[in-house]
Amino acid sequence: MSGFVESPSSNEIGTLAKKNRIPFVEDLGSGAMVATESLEIAEHEPTPGDVLKAGADLVCFSGDKLFGGPQAGIIAGKKRFVTALKREPLCRALRCDKLCLAALQTTVDLYLDQKTGEIPALALLQTSEDALRARAGAIASNLADLPMKIAIARGKAKTGGGTLPKSNVPSVTIELLPRDWSLAEFAASLRASNPPVIGYIADNRFKLDLRTIFPQQDDSVISAARAACTK
Repeated sequence: MSGFVESPSSNEIGTLAKKNRIPFVEDLGSGAMVATESLEIAEHEPTPGDVLKAGADLVCFSGDKLFGGPQAGIIAGKKRFVTALKREPLCRALRCDKLCLAALQTTVDLYLDQKTGEIPALALLQTSEDALRARAGAIASNLADLPMKIAIARGKAKTGGGTLPKSNVPSVTIELLPRDWSLAEFAASLRASNPPVIGYIADNRFKLDLRTIFPQQDDSVISAARAACTK
């Protein structure tokens, strides 16, 4: 919410809940385990640990989003409440399967081993603008002989619709304007490549946001763009 609105802090709610002997559960959402400020995100997102220290009995957050694992829901907190949840019949019906648990375990191990740079979502968010611009320059050089205009520009990436929706992350885009194809045809050709290359059209340009592309995928982007221009 924005405007003339105000919400109580977790500390205030925790104090009130404790005074009235009411369990306090907070739905945190994105599951950030590191300070969002370290990811060049201006908007602060508390961690599950912050919320529990503030007085919550249980905290709910996503296993994907800023946590960086598989799509799942995680509930953490006081043992007696977690134990009670395990006895709920719905717990069995909604439990994660083995593949999901294995992916969650791998993600948790990376946090425990302090290897957050190996978590794909965090790796993309932690990449510097200089590194993105260097990659954009290399891609542009490999496409320079094609019949299209190429430009490198600053962009704004989002962490996700449900994750810090008001925050923009500085990024770098490659802007392509093919000479012999319409933008819609060019975009469709890239989507049909293997693997698909998906960008967006804005300001009469086809744009690729480098913060959404892993470095090891740059060659695939180059190959797809070259193939689209030579059909």
